[in-house]
Amino acid sequence: MHISLPVAVVTIILKDNKILLLKRKNTPWMNWFRWLPWGRLEQWESMTSWAIRELNEELWIIISEENILFKSIIQHKDERWERLYFVLYIEDFFWIPSNMEKDKCDEIKWFNLDNLVENITPQVGICLNTIKNKISYSEYWY
Repeated sequence: MHISLPVAVVTIILKDNKILLLKRKNTPWMNWFRWLPWGRLEQWESMTSWAIRELNEELWIIISEENILFKSIIQHKDERWERLYFVLYIEDFFWIPSNMEKDKCDEIKWFNLDNLVENITPQVGICLNTIKNKISYSEYWY
């Protein structure tokens, strides 16, 4: 039997030792917690084309393909689902990020990497840990 896992792309956007986090709202999971820009990969869409499109739609920023770095894969399973997260890393982009999805996002804000807020989703910590410790693949079950 073959299992088909949904694929999501998560983007870590850094600038001057700060990370861009979004505060979730009106979602079925972890409202008012900080999260990273993410989305499900559509059929026939590459991760780089997803990042270029999605970050422009959600945050009104422009990135070029050569500025997208692949960092890790996380296999994640919880009581709701199992999926693969592909973690991308971006430091170079154009324009000032703006909240373009006010129905799902209460605010976007930069946070110092050395002093993150308490209300981050577990996945934010896992994604940052993979980058900090240069882990290319991890499994996360809870």
